[in-house]
Amino acid sequence: MTEPCDLPAVKARRLISQERFAPSELLEGCIARVEAIDPAVNAILARDFSSARATAKQADAAVARGEILPALHGLPIGITHLEDTAGLRTTRRRSSK
Repeated sequence: MTEPCDLPAVKARRLISQERFAPSELLEGCIARVEAIDPAVNAILARDFSSARATAKQADAAVARGEILPALHGLPIGITHLEDTAGLRTTRRRSSK
C-alpha cells in the first residue's frame, strides 16, 4: 500500500472510516515526512506535534467507538504561519492603520 501520507485526502478519510488505518498512523507518517523533507525546504516554521498527537488519539477513539465522523475526521492539517494560532509563531505583519 502507498504510504498513508501520500494518499489523497478523500481516500485517506475513507480508509480511516473503514478502519484500515488509524488517524494516529496517518499523523505519524506525516510527521516522519515533515522531519525528513522540511530541513531542505524550510516550509514549516512552527510545529506542535504533541498537540497533534493528542488530537489524533481522540480521533482514533471516536473511530473505535463507531461514532458518526465529520468529513475531515482524522486528517492532519497545516496552518499557515500567517494565521494566528495559539502557542505558535505568527509572522504576518500587522496593519499600521
